[in-house]
Amino acid sequence: MRELTVSEITRLEQNGCSSSEWGLIRVSDSFDPDRCRNVRFSGTCLIGDLSGERSTAYGISVPNGLRDLSLDNCTVGDRVCVSKVRECLSNYIISDDVTILNADLIAMTGESSFGVGVEAAVLNETGGFEVPLSRQLSAQIAYLLTLLSDDKPLRHALLEMSKKEKEEVKSKRGFIGKGAVIKNCGTILDAYIGACAVIDSASRLENFSLLSEEGNPCIIGSNVQGKDFIALSGAKVLMGAVLNRCFVGQGSTVESLFSAHDSLLFSNCTLENGESCAVFAGPFTVSSHKSSLLIAGYFSFLNAGSGSNQSNHLYKMGPIHHGVVERGSKTSSDSYVLWPSKVGPFSLIMGRHVHHVDTADFPFSYLIEDKNQSYLVPGKNLLSVGTMRDAQKWPKRDKRPKNGRLDCINYNLLSPFTIGRMEQGLMKLEEIVGFMGYSDHTYTYHNLSIKPAKLKEGIYIYSKGLDKFLGNSVIQRLHDRASEREGFVYSSDEDLRDALRPAHSDGVGEWIDLAGMIAPKPLVARLLNKVKTGEVSSFAELNAALRLMHERYYDLEWDWSYELLKRRYDIACESEITVDLVKRILDAWIDAVLFIDQNLYEDAKKEHKIMHRVNYGVNIYDEEEIQDLKADFEGLPLVASVKEHIERKTALYHEALALLGLE
Repeated sequence: MRELTVSEITRLEQNGCSSSEWGLIRVSDSFDPDRCRNVRFSGTCLIGDLSGERSTAYGISVPNGLRDLSLDNCTVGDRVCVSKVRECLSNYIISDDVTILNADLIAMTGESSFGVGVEAAVLNETGGFEVPLSRQLSAQIAYLLTLLSDDKPLRHALLEMSKKEKEEVKSKRGFIGKGAVIKNCGTILDAYIGACAVIDSASRLENFSLLSEEGNPCIIGSNVQGKDFIALSGAKVLMGAVLNRCFVGQGSTVESLFSAHDSLLFSNCTLENGESCAVFAGPFTVSSHKSSLLIAGYFSFLNAGSGSNQSNHLYKMGPIHHGVVERGSKTSSDSYVLWPSKVGPFSLIMGRHVHHVDTADFPFSYLIEDKNQSYLVPGKNLLSVGTMRDAQKWPKRDKRPKNGRLDCINYNLLSPFTIGRMEQGLMKLEEIVGFMGYSDHTYTYHNLSIKPAKLKEGIYIYSKGLDKFLGNSVIQRLHDRASEREGFVYSSDEDLRDALRPAHSDGVGEWIDLAGMIAPKPLVARLLNKVKTGEVSSFAELNAALRLMHERYYDLEWDWSYELLKRRYDIACESEITVDLVKRILDAWIDAVLFIDQNLYEDAKKEHKIMHRVNYGVNIYDEEEIQDLKADFEGLPLVASVKEHIERKTALYHEALALLGLE
């Protein structure tokens, strides 16, 4: 950088430019004064090479340069185009290839951490679960700060990490990254704007960070208002959305007048039209309808129906209550749940539940309200084709780039977490029967009512779920060990025991779902001890350690599956594990697979029939029309995948028998 020459100053003044002190301006060697018109310079300004031009979205060529603005204490990179900033552009570092067209004000109000360290009061609106916003905030770290908030030393250590990050990012100068575009905007204050971000027609943005990246930009759209927020790469906030003290994760979209405050929205969430307040929205939380309110709740993989809402006011002490709806659940239209309540994973909530409910140990259930009473239909959702469709669609809808994913997400429908809950649910249902016997009367379990037929069916479904998971794990283990030796057959019980014997016990014990990541609780506790002792001292280090654990999932899963095998088949010592026992496990597995898949097939057929009755009237079809409908149904991708799954698992069953020398 060099000082302006006398001739350059003269030319700038002829172009309508002015400065209180030209000596404070430094320019590149290739600086062209004709690239600056009607600019009022103040403070220290560094200006790069402004040559070249760019095309607008409408194909109109626009020359680079500075036009019609007040530029105060800024650094301007190469090939920058800034035109018509009505009040001023003050205290910013503007990187190469940035475009700023038609804005009211872009400035710093003083020293800022750009949203880092701002506390979002999730779950309890009155405080107690606050999560400081961070550029390294993953769903797992937020889980530790909220759902494990009773661990005071852990919370203190995590808050110290946040304070450290806040101090590191503080600056009196804002930042606009390479290739960013800002146009037709109102006020932008205290901003960190990453590379290739697009801010188009936003109303007012204040104290925020956009962690945008080339190839995975953040986009802020028309009439958006935001204060004290952080958005990660690939996040979109569009069409009149309002954010206040919020975090928007990678690949998430908030749009269509959605209003959110004190809310954490992690990877791949889609939120439209409605409202969230004090919400922890784990990965793939979806709410798309007007009149839907998510409040003071922990959710993940949620699909909220129209008009869904919850209540965190109870009696007279204010909004101090919160609820938990675990992964994969759905709410029907106009559903309601009174907090505090806890809903188990992969549940369907229908109706208005005015009593506190806890279905945590009854995964894959329907929770149905009838005449102000909550009815539990345990296990039924495991046989729903919608549950299978959800499990298939989530990985396909992951919008994050392959590298640099912050949240750890496990998509498995059946895991030590859900199967562990299923095992607990089965035990409780059997305890109810053991205590009360089979009866024609409705059973009552806490605030839940269970009809006799549904209780009996739930026991059967949960048993099949356990058989399916255990068979999956055993077959995978047998194949993994056999794949190391071509043509290998387990010729003895000892060969089999060697293959099934776990290499360690790291995965033994209760497993938990840390907002998308499924892991053994004892192993997580071991990591958290390192956090409390300072061995892990930053969010970045903690995220890296969590990801290493996440990547060990299948290795750890076998430890837990082996213990399940021993419990389920009452194995007291290893010598009881024989080829005959494994054959029993495989037989139970294929029966469970066929039972569940056949129910999925029938569930899809039922919906298909309803669809055609509505679409084509209620006429009685002739034989040719019936055959056409059947062909149409069989050709559905979801139906084809169920049939293919049956064929593949049947073949796998026979392969496993061959490994045991039984075929």
